[in-house]
Amino acid sequence: MPNQYAKKGIILSNLFAFGLCCANLALADKDWEAYDHNGRAYSQQQSNYQSGNQSYNRYGNQGQNYQAYQQNNQQQYQQNNYQQQYKIIGTNGTYEINPKIEEINIGLSWTPHSPNQVLDYDVSMFVIDKSLVMSKTKSQLVYYKHRSYPRWLGPKVIKHKGDDISGNQGQGTKDNERIYINLKKINKLYPGLKEMVITISSSDGNPFNLARNTFCRITTTKVGTHQTIDSELVRYNLDHLGDTNGYVVGSLHKNDKGRWVFTALGQGVESVRGQQIVEPKELREHVMGIVH
Repeated sequence: MPNQYAKKGIILSNLFAFGLCCANLALADKDWEAYDHNGRAYSQQQSNYQSGNQSYNRYGNQGQNYQAYQQNNQQQYQQNNYQQQYKIIGTNGTYEINPKIEEINIGLSWTPHSPNQVLDYDVSMFVIDKSLVMSKTKSQLVYYKHRSYPRWLGPKVIKHKGDDISGNQGQGTKDNERIYINLKKINKLYPGLKEMVITISSSDGNPFNLARNTFCRITTTKVGTHQTIDSELVRYNLDHLGDTNGYVVGSLHKNDKGRWVFTALGQGVESVRGQQIVEPKELREHVMGIVH
């Protein structure tokens, strides 16, 4: 009997162990299924993440492209708006002044490349008047030393507004030197005055390429005040100036219809007869060779 019970015990023990093994296999299978499911879910998440990352990069690039597009459009708009608001001409370009405009300013602006550098440039004007009887060249110079035309007798129709010895020291692009012109009075009182030639020179001998943002412009004024108002008629950029220190900017002259026209001449002058250009009067000989 004991042997018989022992055999049954062994059988039952084996059956129990087999059952535990099956149960463990079933649990393991479920764990594997769960692992496999989680693995596939993780793979899907990874795929979604990669897809999302690609989409993000794609839209990010598109966003950057859009921003660049916006910036380009804004720059183009500003440039077009600038061109519409201010007429810019190049060398040999011309601009006809509306005959209704009575008073104008000729402005010169420059900014030294190096901070706190002093560059003493001077804007001047040779007035060509065929009625002048005291001048062999029929011309008179208006500049910081002789600041009006006519110099002695008669109503002053051209006035130099003073000398600037430094330029714009990082404070914008204002006119450093200006010459005021009353076109209405010139037409009425000085019919022999047919041309005004604008020049710049360097009092300290420094060449013009030491400056940036250099330009000459014509602006309208408040009648009777000589003050510049926010109405720029035409601008001639002068950043192309080289290592010269004398320059013929342009000519304000009458055309066949009797209207005033500005012509950008853009002629650099290093010297006249070997003499360095440091005074405006030293440009007279060159100017008289190109007047209309």
